[in-house]
Amino acid sequence: MVKLLLISMLLFGTLTKGADTDEKDINPCLNPILMKVEQNGVKSLKIYQLPVYYWAALRCKKINKHSQNILRHDRKQLDQDYKKAYRLEGAAYSCTYIAAVAVLVFYASAALKKK
Repeated sequence: MVKLLLISMLLFGTLTKGADTDEKDINPCLNPILMKVEQNGVKSLKIYQLPVYYWAALRCKKINKHSQNILRHDRKQLDQDYKKAYRLEGAAYSCTYIAAVAVLVFYASAALKKK
């Protein structure tokens, strides 16, 4: 009797669960992380979000055969970085200036000592 009850419960659970699965046709290209990268660039993601981003981008590329999302986002990030690094500002400028002056002073002092 217990076996019959257990089998009927398993069968009933399987049938109801199987009938309840509606496959949602969600476009992986509409992932919020992909949208965030599209607006702010790859550097806006935290390090633990990168695998999720690459996974979502791969799924999007799989659906859209000619999608170049990852390459486009990486290229956009490189262009942003280039524009920011075109001019040295702030700490980068100060460190570069100090290093150049230090090399010049040390080289000049070494050259003067030899004479």
